[in-house]
Amino acid sequence: NTGGFGFPPRGIVLDSFTGSQSGSIGADGRRHSLYEPMPDGTPRLVAVLLARHVEVSGGSVEGLRGMPLGMPPLPLEDIALIDAWIRQGRSR
Repeated sequence: NTGGFGFPPRGIVLDSFTGSQSGSIGADGRRHSLYEPMPDGTPRLVAVLLARHVEVSGGSVEGLRGMPLGMPPLPLEDIALIDAWIRQGRSR
């Protein structure tokens, strides 16, 4: 990911299992897991995917920018699969 819409690149690679394990570059310049839980326990990746649904409905989620940025949100069924995969240990 090279950034866009005025946002810095975060270095997210989702085209492979190994790439997804490398996380993203945070505002602090360090790598952080895409799977780390948010305060409510939702994995970060799931939270940003759900945030995109809120954004296209005219809202926003404090502290999160929805993914995929500038694109339609993933179907909720797909997000549920990703959530289950993460919570079950992210095995290949």
